[in-house]
Amino acid sequence: ETVRYDGNFGYVLLGDGKGSFAYEKSFEPYIPTDAKDIKTLTIANNPCYVVVSNNTPIELFKYQ
Repeated sequence: ETVRYDGNFGYVLLGDGKGSFAYEKSFEPYIPTDAKDIKTLTIANNPCYVVVSNNTPIELFKYQ
């Protein structure tokens, strides 16, 4: 059987506010689920990312 090649697990690209984006390796969460949304959340002045997927627990990742 042939697998689909129209997507991947994604990357975090940080914008500079001028239209350019850079890949940031420190944000490498492996999310093997069907992620539906991602939001930024600040906890104790630290940026975190909340990922919501279908039929899975909410995942929280922080910048390291």
